[in-house]
Amino acid sequence: MQSALRAFVAQPSRENYLAAREELLASSRRTLDAAELDSLSLLADANDVNGLTEALAHLPPIAALVPRVHYYAALAAEAKGDEQDLELERMLLVICLRAILMTGDGSEESPYVVVAASDELDLLDELDLSPASQSLVHRGDGIFDVIGCQDGSEIWFDASAMVKIPAEIPTLSPARKEIAERRSKAKPRRRLSRTGR
Repeated sequence: MQSALRAFVAQPSRENYLAAREELLASSRRTLDAAELDSLSLLADANDVNGLTEALAHLPPIAALVPRVHYYAALAAEAKGDEQDLELERMLLVICLRAILMTGDGSEESPYVVVAASDELDLLDELDLSPASQSLVHRGDGIFDVIGCQDGSEIWFDASAMVKIPAEIPTLSPARKEIAERRSKAKPRRRLSRTGR
């Protein structure tokens, strides 16, 4: 485990998260893209525990800070009956979500700092917000993803680490908006931070 990541896990804080993020970005030859996360979702939905475990093992180092990765790792551990890994992955999921929340307040002046597109959607879910619109704002050396929510609020994310490949940006196509609206009206979903039995 990288030294900054180890420090972050031992003492979760904004500073330790940002240091681990920088160290892991520097050691990752590629970013974590949406296709990899979609693949994890498909493997989990198919109950392909071996495939899911294999796919998790081949993610870039930066994936260690992505809550959704820990969610899928927890599902794999649970399916294998590995209580120790299950508890570890649940803990890492919560630590990563909380750390993202510590990076800012979602305002233009203090955006949340994320490393993967799924972080934005997971954080919105954690805050009980539903996305309605999205825009990309370039300012100085930074790239910001601005999500307009159905309640009228606007949440800013520093997406500089992930906007190297445009396909990594979560898009809210009309079809995805419709799905999001149906989900908000449907039965409650299992939230990432609530992976307990």
